[in-house]
Amino acid sequence: MRIWIIKSIEDSLFVLLHLINFFVNSKPCLSLAETPTISTEVKVEQPIESTPPIEESKTNETPVEELLPPTVPEPPPEENLDLIRQQVTNYFTERSDRLKQRQELLEQNLLAEKNRLNAEQQQAAMTRLDSSIKRIPPFIKRLRTLTEQQRDALCRDMQTLNLTRYISEVATALTEAKLKMTDVWTSVQMCSLLHQRYPDFSMSLYENWLKVLQKDTLSDNLSKVRVDLRLYAELVTVHVLPINQSMHHLLTILNALMNNDKDFSNLTILISFCRLCGEDYAEIFSSKIRKSIIKLDENIEETNRSSFHSNELKHQIRQMLDEYFQRLSVYLVDEHKQLQKQEQLMKRTMENRGEINQEIKDKYEQTNTTFQKLLQNTETFADLLEQAMPELPIEEASKKSSDRTGIDFYLAGRSDDDLGGNTLWEDSDTKQFYEDTVDLKLFLPGYAFREPATTTTPASEETETLDSVQMEQEIEKEGLEVTSTVEAEEEDTTLADIEDGVEEDVGANNIKLMMDVFVTQLPTCVNREMIDKAARDFATNLNTKQNRKRLIKALYTVQRTYLHLLPFYSRLIATLNPVMPEIGNELVRLLKNEFRAHIRRKDQIYIESKIKTVRFIGELVKFSVFPKNEAINCLKTLLSDFRHHNIEMCCNLLETCGRFLYRSPDCHRRIEIILEILMRKKAVLTLDSRYTTQIENAYYYCNPPEAREIEKKIRSPIQEYLRRLLFKDLNKITIEK
Repeated sequence: MRIWIIKSIEDSLFVLLHLINFFVNSKPCLSLAETPTISTEVKVEQPIESTPPIEESKTNETPVEELLPPTVPEPPPEENLDLIRQQVTNYFTERSDRLKQRQELLEQNLLAEKNRLNAEQQQAAMTRLDSSIKRIPPFIKRLRTLTEQQRDALCRDMQTLNLTRYISEVATALTEAKLKMTDVWTSVQMCSLLHQRYPDFSMSLYENWLKVLQKDTLSDNLSKVRVDLRLYAELVTVHVLPINQSMHHLLTILNALMNNDKDFSNLTILISFCRLCGEDYAEIFSSKIRKSIIKLDENIEETNRSSFHSNELKHQIRQMLDEYFQRLSVYLVDEHKQLQKQEQLMKRTMENRGEINQEIKDKYEQTNTTFQKLLQNTETFADLLEQAMPELPIEEASKKSSDRTGIDFYLAGRSDDDLGGNTLWEDSDTKQFYEDTVDLKLFLPGYAFREPATTTTPASEETETLDSVQMEQEIEKEGLEVTSTVEAEEEDTTLADIEDGVEEDVGANNIKLMMDVFVTQLPTCVNREMIDKAARDFATNLNTKQNRKRLIKALYTVQRTYLHLLPFYSRLIATLNPVMPEIGNELVRLLKNEFRAHIRRKDQIYIESKIKTVRFIGELVKFSVFPKNEAINCLKTLLSDFRHHNIEMCCNLLETCGRFLYRSPDCHRRIEIILEILMRKKAVLTLDSRYTTQIENAYYYCNPPEAREIEKKIRSPIQEYLRRLLFKDLNKITIEK
């Protein structure tokens, strides 16, 4: 290492040239010792001209793509084709059995109609059967509660009974029976047996269906209509009912269900009809099985298609279903838009008021539940008809409040490196202090604490937007409420209910001495580690009812000049609050009462106590112990009588928790309006310069002006070093030294 002694300007120029030559060529010039005499006519350009040009090193590097191994695409997951093939086979087997079952019953009914006996033969055959009044009424009564388990017994009884005189009663019992979907086919079989034996049963049953399935009464009992529609369609398929009249009535019922359904409450009925009878009436095929057939990539013929009804009828019903689905799609999109508007309205109300009316919440939950059911039913209906679901537009939530000020609201998952001037906290240390508290549940058994009770604030009326006029009206209302408070209704602000008592437990004296030491050392806890240790010690060693009262008294009666202890006391309260909620609740009550007492007295003394109270409230707000709505109510109360000490209390409260409230999404809008009113009052009222300065400091602390970023000129390392050498190292002070 060379040490040069600069004695003249020539020496400094030589050193500068030496450094330039060193950075350019990496070859140092001659030292001062090697040059006994230095001419004053040294030219600066000479060393630079003798500098050889820099040659770029050429490296023959292999491209990165050649070094990397070739990527092998992962094969798609293999599907169990055997299982899919088995499912398709089972579906076609069940489908074939169902069609065969209906075809056999249809042929039996047609054969019975063809081979009808005349009246004399029919009467002669019926005389041999039992027509006792003791057996027929119980039989009809059992038909009203028809189930699949009773099918065999009812069939045996019907073979031995003469029901010629009771056909109308039997038809009425079968149409008015409250069946389940699993009992429908049993009812179809019973009706077929009655139709095969009694010629008048078909028309009597049809007349009763005209009374049950009426256009005006379809919406009375949707669950029964769903079962009755399937039963009626099955009876038409197997020709139990008169085919022409019954088919016309079926089309009338379907038309009424689709065209008179403004709120689409009949969708479940049509889904059930399409799922169970759609293949017979509209050629509806299972889309799931169709996709499975495509996956198998095999020639599977759809044999044994339903041929009970004509293609014209199927096409007509299918067209009606498609038109109904198109209207349903439009209705679904409209309902989705209405739900989004309601969500945005609730969000704006939450930002403006901080709370939402319970009736509005219940209404939204009911609307959301109804929409989810409608969406699920629409997806099922679209799958049955093999239609595409409509696209639901997703509108971005309104960011009116955040766009107005350019605020980047704090998110819980944000890392410490992302904290900036527009976030909830100033820096990562502040964030850790107010959010990362010790979890005392890890140090205590389960029976030693209970979960804090969640208290809900009374809901206010819904407002879509909140402006400064409404806020000023609320501020005036707060002032009237404070001035009209009756002394008899005032809450006690003293500490009579938390005075020290006598311990009755064994070892009470030792615990009392330990508590005395704890209270004495509490003001010395002036950092996060010490206050966290104090919280653990109190929770594990001093957690008794009397000690909790003493702790509340010690925290509440902190000296008015010890404002630096308030953040640490608030952290202690926030740490103990999850396991001892009565400490936080009692302190919140005492601070609110003391604040109201200061406002009511309207004196110009005890300013330090007033500032201590509002700063304590502000610190508890940042720890989420003191409710935000109550803090905003305190600000509105101070603005209602904005003079003298109320100005200082308002400014101190804003300087403590104003930025936290301003950057919280749930109360940003209200604090923004309060700040606007604050600045208007400053401009209108004639205030002392001290108050004006405090108001401006509080305002710009909550809403600091945007700072412009200084564009830094990019220079090379040599330029940066030369600037440092010329402007910092080679100045008069350095040369004189």
